[in-house]
Order: sequence, then structure tokens, then C-alpha cells
Amino acid sequence: MKKNLIFKLPALAIILSVCSICLLFQSCSDDDGTGSLLNKENKITIKVYSNTPEAVIHVSGTGINAYSGINIKNSWETSLVTKDATLAVLATCKDETVLITMEAYKNDKLLKKTEGNTYVNLSADIKKF
Repeated sequence: MKKNLIFKLPALAIILSVCSICLLFQSCSDDDGTGSLLNKENKITIKVYSNTPEAVIHVSGTGINAYSGINIKNSWETSLVTKDATLAVLATCKDETVLITMEAYKNDKLLKKTEGNTYVNLSADIKKF
């Protein structure tokens, strides 16, 4: 009787080890879709506008000339396609009375809106939305 039990224990240990390994690899697969989200391209649209048409606003950040940015008046819009995970846009104006509004859209859906005077920063996690 003890002899049969001794032979069954190693077989049981092997079966449990194989099952554990299978479950481990199953949980690491990309079937949940998170891997495809990281590689998905998204259309990002950035809109910047102010309540004072003649005010000069300096805009820089994602999808904009990274070295110098651009100067705009009244309103401005740009679109880009990216796999990036984050978005960061900065708008500044020397006139403290000018209200600057920025909107970011991901695949034509509003991702984030922010507004303020003098210094406005819009940053968003593109992959969460």
C-alpha cells in the first residue's frame, strides 16, 4: 500500500507542475487586448482659441514644431496620427486678460479641455481614453 502511494506522489507533482505552468502562460497572453491598445494609431486633433482675436498666442508641444512652436491669433487647429501614449501642449500669451482655451480630441471625441490666462498646459494620457 505504501509502495503504491510513493509512486503516485511524483506523478501527482508532475501533473500539478504542468497545470501551474499552463495557467502561468495563459495569464501572460495578449488576448485581453492591452497589447493592441499600445500599438493602435489614434487621430489627435488640437484646437486653440482665444476671446481676443488680435492677441498673439504661442503654442508648442506634441505635433507642433518642437523647437520653436508657432504663434497664432484668434484660433488654430491641427491634426496628427500617432501611437504615442501621452499628449502635451502649451499655450502662452503675454496679455493677462486674454482667455486661452485648448481642446484635444482623440478619434473625433473630446479627450480634454482646459482654459486659462497667460500660461495654459493641456496634457492627457491618450491610451486611457
